This record gives sequence, C-alpha cells and structure tokens, in this order.
Amino acid sequence: MTPAIHLGLRLAAGTGRTERLRAGLTVGAAALGTLVFVTALAVVHAESRRTGGELDRDHQILLATVLAVLGMPVLTLLASITRLSASVRDRRLAALRLLGLSPTRTRTVAATEASALALVGAALGCALCFGLRPLVERVTIADRQWQVADFLPPWWQLGAVVVGVPLLAVVVALAPTRAVTARPLAVRRGAGARRPSLLRLLPVLAGAAGMAWMFTLPQDPEASLGWSEFWPFLVGAILAGVGLPLAVPVLVRTAADLLARVAQRQAVLVAARRLQVEPSATTRIVAGLLLTLFLVTGARCVITAWERTPQYLEAYRAAYTGPQVISLHADPSSPQAGTDLRPLGEEPFVRKVVPANIVTTRCDGPRSLCGTVYVGTCAELAQLLPVKGCRDDRVAWISHPDDRDTSPSRIAPGTPLTIAREVTSQAVEIPAPSARITSSTDVTWSDARVLGLFVPRDFPGAAALADPAHRTWVVYAEPGKKAHDAVIGAIERLAPTTFAYDMADYATLEQVGGYLSILWAVTAVIVLVGLTSFGITAIDRAVERRRQVASLHVLGAPAKLARRSQLLQALIPLGLGIPLAGGLGMLAGSGYLAFGSLRDDAPWQSVLAVVAAAMTAALLVAAASVPAIGRGVKPDLLRRE
Repeated sequence: MTPAIHLGLRLAAGTGRTERLRAGLTVGAAALGTLVFVTALAVVHAESRRTGGELDRDHQILLATVLAVLGMPVLTLLASITRLSASVRDRRLAALRLLGLSPTRTRTVAATEASALALVGAALGCALCFGLRPLVERVTIADRQWQVADFLPPWWQLGAVVVGVPLLAVVVALAPTRAVTARPLAVRRGAGARRPSLLRLLPVLAGAAGMAWMFTLPQDPEASLGWSEFWPFLVGAILAGVGLPLAVPVLVRTAADLLARVAQRQAVLVAARRLQVEPSATTRIVAGLLLTLFLVTGARCVITAWERTPQYLEAYRAAYTGPQVISLHADPSSPQAGTDLRPLGEEPFVRKVVPANIVTTRCDGPRSLCGTVYVGTCAELAQLLPVKGCRDDRVAWISHPDDRDTSPSRIAPGTPLTIAREVTSQAVEIPAPSARITSSTDVTWSDARVLGLFVPRDFPGAAALADPAHRTWVVYAEPGKKAHDAVIGAIERLAPTTFAYDMADYATLEQVGGYLSILWAVTAVIVLVGLTSFGITAIDRAVERRRQVASLHVLGAPAKLARRSQLLQALIPLGLGIPLAGGLGMLAGSGYLAFGSLRDDAPWQSVLAVVAAAMTAALLVAAASVPAIGRGVKPDLLRRE
C-alpha cells in the first residue's frame, strides 16, 4: 500500500465528529444510490420474467428511460454529498500540495478517500436490497406483483452497479482537484473564485435551440415523422439537462453584480458580495433540485401524451364517465339473423339499444369505395352521433369537423363509386357527393366508426345494402368493467350467434395506468432524492459559512443581519434556477408533445403547480437551514491554521 493510498484511507475514516458525520453521509448517499439502481434493475429483470423472458420495444424504451432518469438525481446526490465541507477539503488538499506532494499523489489521496467511502456504501446498499427482497411478494406496484426469485438482476449488472457507484464518486472527487493542484497557494489563502465563463451558457442555449426545433414541425396527425426529425430534440434535451447546473453560476454572478450596485439594505449587499465571491458554490446546493424539477415537468408532458391516445381516451370513457359503446354484428348464416335486439335495453346497466346499418365495403378496384357506409335516416344517425348538415334526400360524406376536405378520401365530386358489401356480392353504383355531414360534438374513437358515407334509406339501391340480416346494433351501457361484463353476458344469453365488438380496451387502460404508477413512483423517488440533496448541502453550506458569520459578529453586525444575508444567498439561486429548470422542462415536454401533434395539449396548469410546489418546498428547506448558521459561532472560527 502506497503512502498516498494509506493517507486517503485515514482521511476517509475521519479525525473528528464533523469528519465522521461527512463520511457517514457519503456512505449513506452511496448506499441509497446503489439501492435505487439495484432495485430498478431488479424490476426490469422481474418484468422480463413475467412477460416470458423478453420485453417488447415499448417496455424496453420505458424501462431504459426510467433507469436514465433515476441516474441523474442519484448522481447529483452523490456529487453533493461527496463535496460536503468542500472548502475544508480543498484547503487540506492544497496544504498537501504545498508540502511537496505531487499532483498525481494529491489526486490519489482524493480518489482513495472518495472510493473507500463509496465502496462501503455500495456494499451496504446491496445488503439492504437483499434484505428487503422478501417483502416483494407482499407489495403490489402498478398492478404488478413479482416473485422473490425473479427480483434480482443478473450478476454482471449487480457488479456494474457496485463498481460504477465508487467510480462516479471518484470522478466527482477529482473534478475540482485541477484548481487545487494548479493554484494551491490561492486555495490555501481562501482567494475568491474566478468569474464563471459565459461559455457555460452554451449547452443550455444549444439544448433550447434543439428542443425548439420541434415547434417548426407541422401539427398534422397524419404526418409521418421519424428519427431524422426527433434526434435534434433528443440531443437538445440531454444538453439542456447537463447544462442546467453549469448555467446557474453565470446567472447568479450576473444577478449578484446587479444587486451589489442597487442594494440599499445591508443584508442584500452582504449576500450580493458573497455570491460574487462564490457563485459556483451555490450550484452544489440547487443542482439536485433543479434537475429534479426539469425531469418532473418533462415527465408530466409524457403522461399527457399517453392520456391523449384514442385507445386510452375510449377506455377511460368506458371505465369512468360513460357511456361505453358495444357494436353487435349478426351472423347472416344464423337463423337468428335479423332478430330485433331492442329487448337488450331492458337489461341492467344498458342505457339504450340503437339499430344501425353500418356497412363495411369491399375494395375491388380504383372505382370502389373502401371504407364505411351508413344506410338509414338522419334521425337514426343522430342517435349514434350528433350531426349537422344531414338531409334524407341526398348522399353525403360523414367527416370529422376538423377535416378541411369535403371528402375524407379526397374523391372528386361526381366520380362514379361502386359500393360492394364485404360479405355479399351485392353492389350499388353512385356518384361521389359534394355534400358533407359533420359532428356537432367532439368525435371519440367509438364514434369514428360511422365516419364515411351516408346513404339515405330511400336512395335507389340502398335496400340492397340495408339488408336486415346484416343489421348492426349499437348498445350504450353504463361505465365500468362490471357493467361491461354484465352486458356482454346478457348479449351471449339473448343473442348467442351475434358478434360483440367494443372499442374500449381495458388492457390498454391497465397498461397506461401501470405506466403512470411507475412514472409517479419514479417521480416520488426523484423528488425525495432531490430534496434530500438540497437539504443536506444547504445545511452543510450554512455550517461552512460560520466563519463569515463570526466576522460579521466581530464587526458588530447583529445576528439578524447574518441570517437574512444567508437566507438570501440560498433564495437568489433558487429564484433564478427554478424558473429556468421549469421552463426548460416544459420546453422539453412540449417538444415531445409536438412530435405527436399534441402541442396544444401541453399541461401548463399542472407544470405551474409543480414549479410552485418545488419553490415552496425549497423555501421551507432553505428556511430550515438558517438556524444552523448561528450555532457554535465563536471568535475562534476566525483563526486559520
């Protein structure tokens, strides 16, 4: 064992109560990070076993995203805890450098100290994960329950976490040693940090530009967008997340310069001067919280994208708001074909039963109509879909109110069309109409089945299409899975040869619900980790500033002035960083929605509520750290060895 490694191990053990507390917090942060990573990998492994050993593409993307999202706040927490008592550690390394230790050996001491504590924490985190495994079978998360034997990642993933967490700690510990080894005397004397370079703003600006690229795309649901349009947004989102902590010191220093010029109160002037000297030190306090807010606001928009899919909307309506719509198609070869199914309306949970002639046409060539034809009267059509522009004496297109074209298929008026039933050889030829029928309300996914061509019942040849043996019945039922099962049971009892089809996919509802539960669980972990990092670093920073407070006391400043100035030093970075993080997160989320032509559905109210909640929580934590400033403040703190 070399002397540098031996010294690093001695420093990791600590020589006093404060040092041991810092070592314990570092071990705890590494243990928490390891526990989070191992648990996430165990969930991935258990999910793959539950689905037969292989995950589909959507699950792979979701779980990979969850791992990446969890990694950012865990890395921030580890970085924040590793840099506790940063000024003391930097001055200690500078002293070793001035005593003749080479830059390489100085970095070896710092790396050994960080890796030893992180390795102990990683081992403790793995032990906690193994100890909590038996509880898996008693807990249900997102409607999922896993076996204990499956809730364990492969050995190589476990090894990667145990090695990766200490490596991250080493990287964090070595990052600031360049200034210590290059300017040891200045660090030892406590010289002010250099002004943050404006180049720190480049990643955020480039990221914002990449995400704003999505707003140049046309909001057309039928547009086919691929990776060539998506990759600038993806790169921009990554740059924005990485550059967010880098940009805060520049903004803090600029705000401090402005406040120092216009400040009329002593507390504001003292806070501005301190922020001018140490603008980068505030980043360690707010970095975790800002990344948390950036990820949470973006995740809220991802939830919105899931909630706007037609499958989810239809399933949600069927399950909660109603009515749920079930179509019944008779078997023409059955003796019961053409039977009146109105008695279903007397069954429990059934609101009404509407007869309809919704004909599915056969595609036989360029002149044939491929789609849906509704044969009936305007009054009958109105029972299925509230419409306007319908007349019983003309053929018309039934289209969505947002469609700009008169014909959904862009067929020129007057073009001869052949309408042939899908199940028979009967056909009718009509000229393509120019009239248009539109819905007077929003069209749901189940309503879209009647979008196509309207043929009045009295139109020549319509009788061949409106054969009672091929009649379609539409059942409107109460919402809920219980009502759905009861209605399906009644249909099987009263019309056993009738095929029942409904657009509500309860499996989709459960799947999206599971995704939402996972996403909110991940969000809760991120918020917890972010606030933990913020609270610990805020208190540590307040304790580090006791020497400054002692200087103010010696000069005759009241304790109230010191506390106000310290509180402002915490609030100014928050006031600048939280709106920036929320804005970038909203830009990322809106860009993601724009990729799916859902830009107008951006959840502004929810995001503003999240930003307000984050600001309130940060204010409470910052205020809680202020009492730690005045504790143990003695004139001895002015001495420097």
